[in-house]
Amino acid sequence: MFIKTDYKRITLNEISSIKGEYGLSVSSKSYDESLGRYIRITDINDDGTLDTDWTSPMTDKNIENYILKEGDILFARTGGTVGKTYKYRLSDGKCSYAGYCIRFRIASEKTNVDYIYAYTKTNEYKNWIKDRQRVGAQPNINSNEYGNELEIPLPPQEKQKEFIELNKLIDKQKFNYINKIKLLNEIINIFLGGQKNMNEEIPIANELTTSQKPALEVLEKLGYKKIPSEEENGGYNNLTIRHGDMNQVLLKDV
Repeated sequence: MFIKTDYKRITLNEISSIKGEYGLSVSSKSYDESLGRYIRITDINDDGTLDTDWTSPMTDKNIENYILKEGDILFARTGGTVGKTYKYRLSDGKCSYAGYCIRFRIASEKTNVDYIYAYTKTNEYKNWIKDRQRVGAQPNINSNEYGNELEIPLPPQEKQKEFIELNKLIDKQKFNYINKIKLLNEIINIFLGGQKNMNEEIPIANELTTSQKPALEVLEKLGYKKIPSEEENGGYNNLTIRHGDMNQVLLKDV
């Protein structure tokens, strides 16, 4: 959105009160509410959410120095997850973070944490990650590179707000699309009895079962269409799911 513009660019260190701080170098253990959640790079999903595997740090020594607060963004610094980001939310409760994550606390009147976090989901950011990661035993980007070399466009506040809202809309559309995929797989299972091959025609008896009838109704509500076939098929209806085409479900009616 802002790549081909003359907006001034700023670094993370210029807008952060905590500038590239590494996390705790301790192992994890079973979740302990008194210690809070321990966020490791493997806990961060591609969409920036956290997975459901809750753990706590092995010790409470110096843990207060690593408790996340509003304005904090974690950057994964190594391995296959390098470049992934997570923005702390109060709803996530008490959280500390592990050493393979790097924390920046956004604290600037020029911008806000939501804009910076949204920027880390852009193709420009992803290309920067690809260009900067060093290849050794495993890819790596250190705190200095994140803090001083990642240059982020700084549009006016109103444009930043527009960008944030656009990012939220895209996230919502992705969420809805993923849910449609999940629901479609469940529906396919109803007809396939456990198989998941979206490229094959699925024979359905003329008399639909109790579970198949509402499944077809759901497909229609999702925007899929019944398209009559000119071919007869020996007393069967066939449901065809075309792999990679979320806009079409074919029902061959005889």
